[in-house]
Amino acid sequence: RCERLQTLYAGANDITDPSPAFEPPHIIHAGLAHNKIAALPGPKVMSRAEALLSLDLTHNNLTSLPAALAALSQLPALRSLSLAGNPLALVPSYRATIAGVLSELQILDGKRIEGDHGAVD
Repeated sequence: RCERLQTLYAGANDITDPSPAFEPPHIIHAGLAHNKIAALPGPKVMSRAEALLSLDLTHNNLTSLPAALAALSQLPALRSLSLAGNPLALVPSYRATIAGVLSELQILDGKRIEGDHGAVD
């Protein structure tokens, strides 16, 4: 087990199941960009990563914004999220929807989220 792991960079590895990335209890950043992730783990797995501050899921195969938000809402410390390059990022009002559900999120796709749910400064 990787009990002390705080930072994980596993980009471009053809990963389809990201579950192991959310198991280390002290992980603060998970870099999972450029993989083949089509779905995030369920709430039970996601809630293990209670210290996760930053998550990079750019350029994967995530298509369902509601499913992704259900999983991501289990990460209470999450402040920075990158989902650009996924089909779900093409959904109308994508930024506003995410900002509305993940109220503690400060940065989405490298841009600061303002208090008016999705506006960029």
